[in-house]
Amino acid sequence: MEETMRATLLRSPANSAAFVIGLGLIAFQIWLLFEPQQPLMERPVHLTAALVLLFIYKPLTAQAIPRWLRIGIDTVLILGAVAVLIYYLTGFERLTTRMENVSPIFNIDIAFGALLVFLLLEGSRRAVGWVLVWVLLAFIAYAFWGNVFPGWLNFRGFGVEAATEITTMTTAGVLGITTSTSVSFVFYFILFGAFYSAVGGGSSSSTSPSAPRAAPPAEPRRRRSSGRR
Repeated sequence: MEETMRATLLRSPANSAAFVIGLGLIAFQIWLLFEPQQPLMERPVHLTAALVLLFIYKPLTAQAIPRWLRIGIDTVLILGAVAVLIYYLTGFERLTTRMENVSPIFNIDIAFGALLVFLLLEGSRRAVGWVLVWVLLAFIAYAFWGNVFPGWLNFRGFGVEAATEITTMTTAGVLGITTSTSVSFVFYFILFGAFYSAVGGGSSSSTSPSAPRAAPPAEPRRRRSSGRR
C-alpha cells in the first residue's frame, strides 16, 4: 500500500499537490469538530478546496485543445479558486458584519461572485455533465429576466448587485444549506467510508479463511412416477 501511494505521489506534481490539499482539508474539517467557525469562514474554505481538488482530478480532456493549453486552463481555474478563497478570508469581517439590502456592494464583490459562479458551473460540468449546467443556467437566466415570463412565473427579477449579494455574500445562496450539509455531514461520512475501506473493512468476511461458508443449495429430488408403463 505504501509503495502504491508513493508511486501515485511521484507520478506528477499535480497528484502531490492534491495529496497535500486533501490532507489539509481533512485537518481543517477535524479542527471544525472542536472549534466550529462562522459559516462565511468554514464554507468558503470547504468549497474552494473541493473545487481545486476537482480541477486536479478532473482535468480538461478536450482533444481538440492542445495539451499545453489544457494545462494552462486548469491552472487558471485553480488559481481562480484560490483567489476566491483569499477574497472571503480577507473580507471575512466585512462580510459578516454588513447588513443585507443596506450595506453597499462593491465591484470586487461582483467580480468574485461571478468568478465563483463560473467555477461552480465548470466544476458541475466536469463532475456531472452538461445537463446540470443547463439547468443551472436556466435558473440564473430566470433570476435576471423573470419579468419577461407570463402569469405566475412573472416577477421583477434581480439586478446584478442583488443577485451577487444573495448568491455569494450570504448563506442563502451557494454557501447555504447544501454547502452546510457537505461541511457538517457529507464530508465526514465520505471520510469514514474511505478510511474504513482503506483498512480492509467490509472485505474481511469474504476473505477470511475462518469465515463460515454458505451451504450450497440442495439439489431438487426427482419425484418418482407412480403411473404404469
